[in-house]
Amino acid sequence: IELKIEGSNVVKNKGILVPQSASLKLTGNGTLKVLAEATNSFCIGTSSEQAPGNICLNMRGKLEIEANGERCIGIGGGKNPTGNAISINGGEINIHCAGDNCLGIGIYDGNAVIDAENARFIFDILSPNCVGIGSMVSDCNIVISNYLLNFNMSGINICGVGVLDSGRGKIVLLDGKVDFTMRGRRIACIGTHDGSVDCSVSNSHVILEAEGACASG
Repeated sequence: IELKIEGSNVVKNKGILVPQSASLKLTGNGTLKVLAEATNSFCIGTSSEQAPGNICLNMRGKLEIEANGERCIGIGGGKNPTGNAISINGGEINIHCAGDNCLGIGIYDGNAVIDAENARFIFDILSPNCVGIGSMVSDCNIVISNYLLNFNMSGINICGVGVLDSGRGKIVLLDGKVDFTMRGRRIACIGTHDGSVDCSVSNSHVILEAEGACASG
C-alpha cells in the first residue's frame, strides 16, 4: 500500500497497522500525526507481540508520532523472523513516547533492520526502559547517513541507538550530526549494555550529555 500525504492529517487512538505479509510506503509533502494510546500501542507497524511488514517512509513533509501505554512502539513492531526492513528517505520525523517500555523506531525483540538517509529525527521519550532506534533485546543492523538526530530521553535503562540489553549487530552513522541528552541509571548513547555491537561513526558531529550511575557514549 502507498499512502501519499498531502495537507494536514491526523490519525487518533490506534496506529496504522502493517502486518507481516504487507508493505507500507508513505510519500508526499504534507504532514501526518499519528497518536496511539493503549496497553500495547504502536503508531506505524504492529504491537510488541506481532511482526510487521516492510515499512518505507519516503516523505518530504513532517511525520509526528506519539505512542503512550505500557509497551509503546513508534515505528516498527515486536518480532522480525523474515528480516523485513524499516527504510527512511527524507522528511522530518518527531517521535514522542511515554510508558513502561518504549521503542521509538525498530523491532522490540530484535533483528531490527533499519536504513535511513536524508532525514531529521527528534526523539522525546520518557520511560523506565527505552530505546530510540534499534531493539530492546537481541540484535540490530542500523545504517543512517546524511542525518540529523536529536535525543531527549529520561528513564532508568536507556539506549539511544542500538540494543538495550546484551545486544549484538552493527551500527553505522555517516555524514551527520547527533545530539544526545540522556538522564537515567544505565545509559548507552550508541551501542548496548552487556553485549557487543560494532559501532562506526564517521564524518559526524556528536554531542553527548549523559547523566547516570553508568553511562557510555
